[in-house]
Amino acid sequence: MAIGLGAKLARLLLLTFNLIFWLSGIGLIGAGIWMFLTEKGEVFAIVQPEGSVPMIKIAAYGIIGIGCFVLLVGFLGCCGAMHENRCMLVTYFAVVLVILLAEIVGGILIVVFKGELDSKLQNNLQENLQKNYGLLPDHKAVTGGFDTIQKNGKCCGVVGPNDYALSNWTKVNEAKGQKNEVPDSCCAPGSNPCEKYPIGCYDQVKKSISDVHGILIGVGAGIAALELLGMIFAICLCRNIDYDI
Repeated sequence: MAIGLGAKLARLLLLTFNLIFWLSGIGLIGAGIWMFLTEKGEVFAIVQPEGSVPMIKIAAYGIIGIGCFVLLVGFLGCCGAMHENRCMLVTYFAVVLVILLAEIVGGILIVVFKGELDSKLQNNLQENLQKNYGLLPDHKAVTGGFDTIQKNGKCCGVVGPNDYALSNWTKVNEAKGQKNEVPDSCCAPGSNPCEKYPIGCYDQVKKSISDVHGILIGVGAGIAALELLGMIFAICLCRNIDYDI
């Protein structure tokens, strides 16, 4: 098929765009595999309901799945551009449009339900601290997650150190004849007796999640811009196929 100069440029740009898109898919798959291997997943355990599938595993599966889908979409776009196939280009345009709309809807839902998510976050933190903290080995991830955030954030409990007063951790210690008011991770290093951190960890956890959200929003906006460009290039190429210079 003969195509015009503008269409040739659109094809080149579409091929370049899809190469970047394809490489980003490989990067997403790699990131998902890394999330399976990293030991930092225990921090995520403290913000999820008891008995649910670990949040980091859900995220890893999701990222790997998205990466595979991106590879397929990029391959479809490259084939459509190289073979100047209208059907493949239109299909590519439609698929990318659906992805873009899904991203927009997802972003809107996060903004709308942000207050509810914040409320569930605090409730899940309290439930895990009261019921599961310190009960080893069954709740090793929750215990390690709280210890990590308390040591690094120099905080104690969810709202404050008093959160431990009625927790199962305290009840188990009392049954053993121990009178620790808070775990060692709540104490300033080297302090004896324990110098408890006076503030809770809720704000620390919320800030950490907000930082991650900020990064995800930035990455999502960048991907959305690339998707929009890919759609423009695809439609330009599709419209100019069969046109001579």
